[in-house]
Amino acid sequence: QSFLTYCLLCIIFTTWLAFRPTNKGLLHVIRMRGWKYLLLSVVDVGANYVLIKAFQYTALTSIQVSPSQPYNTFQNIIHFRYYIHYVTSKLLDCIQLPTVLALSWLFIKVRFGLLHILGSCIALMGVGCLVWADIEDISTDITPKNRFLGDMLCLLGAALYAISNVSEEYAVKCYSIVEFLGMIGLFGTILNGIQLYFLERHELVNAINFEKWQEISLVIGFSMSLLLVYITMPLVLQLSNASALNISILSSDFYSLMFGIYLFRFKFHWLYFVSFAAVILGFLVYFLEPTQTHPTADNNFNETNINGEYNNDIDINRVITTNAYITTSPAYNQFNSQFK
Repeated sequence: QSFLTYCLLCIIFTTWLAFRPTNKGLLHVIRMRGWKYLLLSVVDVGANYVLIKAFQYTALTSIQVSPSQPYNTFQNIIHFRYYIHYVTSKLLDCIQLPTVLALSWLFIKVRFGLLHILGSCIALMGVGCLVWADIEDISTDITPKNRFLGDMLCLLGAALYAISNVSEEYAVKCYSIVEFLGMIGLFGTILNGIQLYFLERHELVNAINFEKWQEISLVIGFSMSLLLVYITMPLVLQLSNASALNISILSSDFYSLMFGIYLFRFKFHWLYFVSFAAVILGFLVYFLEPTQTHPTADNNFNETNINGEYNNDIDINRVITTNAYITTSPAYNQFNSQFK
């Protein structure tokens, strides 16, 4: 499902990267740090694959129905799929956010304060309210097969997504957005293409009827939406960090509920609103205190724009301040007088 998105990233950003100056161009990036982006692409492609597989284990073809109570309405099927989607996505959220916090602390040297931990916990409490509401609302005897395997794949996908998010934050802050998206598009297209051919080519032929424009439009719509996510996430990470991004994503479940109510006439539980309020409160508490990085990490984070170019104003002021201090210091005057 992600192959078209990686192809679009490759067409747009890898081409952009190829036409940049030599010291910032595609060949230079591949030679200097191509293997790092290859590993990151493996993680990113793997995260998408295992999470989709986790959902497939709760698909309609994998559902075991009680003989005494077979399907009676299409609404019952949709309700069950909606429930499974929420429980699986909540499991993903509950694992991904703490993993991102831990990885950011270990590898990017982000130092979280009490308010950051408190805000994250409040947001996760909101997720717990959502799961509780979904468990109370479900009223079907349909049970999925291989539920344990699906949950384990979801946990693996959450860990891979966390690694991908933290690595993406480091890449866009140390290098550039164009470089990151260009390399992900290049390696992602290759890896996902190989994966598609060897693992999913038969499923692709059976799952999509290419003679129906409705199914084609759904695939294109999904790919364009995912492309927009890939483009906007680095912009958010440049302005904040991976932890704040994951807290923000928690609020998306409320909007999914709104679409479910409008499209499928779902009934909602009052805890949904408690959950949304808790997520927003946790987000606000998190941003009451700015995150700090360890001094050794500050040297790695360059002031760059979307093209990876240095912010000239910051660099010039830094140089002017440094030169002014050096040229007015007694040590400099004493050293300089020896050569006059």
